[in-house]
Amino acid sequence: MRNLALDYFKIFLSVLVVCIHLPFYVDVESEFLYTGYWLFSNGLARIAVPLFLIINGYFINFSSRKEFRNFFFRILVLYFFWMAIYFPFYFDSVSENVSYLLIIILFGYHHLWYLPALLLGASMLFLLNKYFSHKSVLIISILFFFTGVVFQSMYNFYIPTSRVFLFRNFLFFGFPFITIGHLIKVKYIDFSFLANCKAFLVIALAFLLLLFESYLSLLYGLGNDLHLALFVICPFIFTVISRLVIIGQRGFLSVLPNGIYFTHVLFILLYGEFFPFASNIQLFPVIMISSVIFTYFLSLINKRVKYIL
Repeated sequence: MRNLALDYFKIFLSVLVVCIHLPFYVDVESEFLYTGYWLFSNGLARIAVPLFLIINGYFINFSSRKEFRNFFFRILVLYFFWMAIYFPFYFDSVSENVSYLLIIILFGYHHLWYLPALLLGASMLFLLNKYFSHKSVLIISILFFFTGVVFQSMYNFYIPTSRVFLFRNFLFFGFPFITIGHLIKVKYIDFSFLANCKAFLVIALAFLLLLFESYLSLLYGLGNDLHLALFVICPFIFTVISRLVIIGQRGFLSVLPNGIYFTHVLFILLYGEFFPFASNIQLFPVIMISSVIFTYFLSLINKRVKYIL
């Protein structure tokens, strides 16, 4: 038996990731709608990846070398499998540029940056846990996150577009949120007292801050990956969701979030090539349905060939 509440929540988060990569604001002329869709895709939906990292940090066993080694191997295989799947889409970019090939391998193609961020961020926490206290690790993670925010604020002024990996990586993004998840697990950070009506007030205020940061990014062309509000709101949301209980059998739902995350960009690229005049709003349901169907077949393969979902 399995608590399906987190599976349902991760499906919701994976849909938010699709909304980030397939923004509706590019299809509208109304300034009001453009702003609204921007605040959703580059504001509210940005809770998805930090929450995925927090969830992983919560469930990774950092106290067992053997279990962590198994986790490391699984993510590594998963990463190279999906990098191979997407290879045709970045082949032209790296065929004559060895340095860019190294960047792609180290930091991942497109949305696959999440996997090296998870892998290396978790490895960093695994090593730091051996030599530092929980308090020290928390302080280090906060310092790295705020450093990443500063780097991002410099993005449009000093850093070329292709250098987003300088702040959206394991050090400034992956490690801090994985650390939060782990420290919640070991009860060093305890938000359980907020898992009631007070939590919703805190989350509401944090959402307002997130919308404000997103609006500033719209006005001044700032980055959208590292919002200060995420470091406040995501742990609260996870605490509330983790207290929900929906008992059921482990099955397709448990792999569906990963499937949507890994496959949706494939369909965005393919449908964008074959249906260039289709709007993102029109493509969204088609891409979601395609990702779910494709994930179902991948789940059947995954039962025999592990580590593809």
